[in-house]
Amino acid sequence: GGEAALKMIKDSDYDCILLDLRMPGVNGMEVFDSIVASDFSLADRIVFMTGDTASQETATFLAGKKNLVISKPFELEHVKRIISSVVPASRHI
Repeated sequence: GGEAALKMIKDSDYDCILLDLRMPGVNGMEVFDSIVASDFSLADRIVFMTGDTASQETATFLAGKKNLVISKPFELEHVKRIISSVVPASRHI
């Protein structure tokens, strides 16, 4: 859940984070808000994933955010392209 994600983010450095909005406990929206509060630059490298594009809560949260969103179900090649667009070119393998 979100608690584990926040611990991992605190303990390591990530080029890109794929963040599901619906998780048990601390949800993705709360994780994002926590990241913004502690490391605003990392927030730009978050890609949201959701199967809940129809709910008003999700639409309201995503409104005005410049982060990319991957709707479930998704194709692996699409995810790879999204990650490549988020990760700085100097970090590509």
